[in-house]
Amino acid sequence: MKKMILMMIMILAPTILFAQRPGMRGQKMHQRREQIEMLRIWKMTQELDLTEEQAGRFFPRLRADDKNIDELEKERQSIFHELHKEAMKGGMSGKKLDEKIERISEIEIKILRNRANFIRNMDDLLSTDQRAKLMVFRHRFRDRMENMMREARKNRQMMNNGIRR
Repeated sequence: MKKMILMMIMILAPTILFAQRPGMRGQKMHQRREQIEMLRIWKMTQELDLTEEQAGRFFPRLRADDKNIDELEKERQSIFHELHKEAMKGGMSGKKLDEKIERISEIEIKILRNRANFIRNMDDLLSTDQRAKLMVFRHRFRDRMENMMREARKNRQMMNNGIRR
């Protein structure tokens, strides 16, 4: 099972990576996202010890959940962008700020509920242990990716400043 999924990832990786050709910088970001996604799927399959049948049912549901969360995060990011523009102009009213805070908070609550409901709703497919592992995996994977990005940013800044490790 694991070998089959790994082989599918290796076969599909070049197709996925080169299917879209945005600008050079965009292409690199797109490739990194695809590589991270392949790594996430591979590690998740290992971590949860999914059977072939489970994987066939689990990953489409995961993609749908990811899409819902992405849409919520884009909405939240849009509000932060509006907030930034208005704050830079100056003169924002307290009422307007409170409205933005409330909208952002509502979206963050939706994201948390969505993540919790996804794991709860996997009870028809995953064992209790697998659902617990899924919850831990998602948290750890997100933390690791954030730490890696932070470290990459730090290294880039050091390189730009002429400081080498």
